[in-house]
Amino acid sequence: MNKSNRASLNQSNYNNNNDNYYSILEELAKSETPKFRSVKDSMDENLNLEFIRSSSENYTYKITSRGPVCYSAIYRDDKYVYRHIILSDGVRQYAENKVRKTNSFLTEHCIVNELQIDIGKGWKHFMIYDGKIRELILRKVLTSEDKLKMSINMHSN
Repeated sequence: MNKSNRASLNQSNYNNNNDNYYSILEELAKSETPKFRSVKDSMDENLNLEFIRSSSENYTYKITSRGPVCYSAIYRDDKYVYRHIILSDGVRQYAENKVRKTNSFLTEHCIVNELQIDIGKGWKHFMIYDGKIRELILRKVLTSEDKLKMSINMHSN
């Protein structure tokens, strides 16, 4: 068997393996049900509906001097309120450089003053997904005011 026939056979086997892999993934996806639920079973199942139902087209949009950013809807569990802010390339590059230099999460001061991203008091940058800052993943402690709003929303639904 010559070199080109072997390469062709290897490519064919590679494609067949990928086809099998993707068909298995598709079958698993069909049987999978969404599991975006609250942390505690005792909490209301509809807790994060406003986030689940929100389209990224409805995200709040702001243009900073480093580029545009998009704010997600707010979602929560029994301890924290969460939101993520999607960053454009200019903002992302600055944020990644800042994290590299400080070897820590971004501070509220940096987010508000250097990145010019508006966030309320108490929001903390707490996670970097997959080692890259494509978005700022923020959370703040659920206050008694937030819990009251949640209680009112749960009773009005």
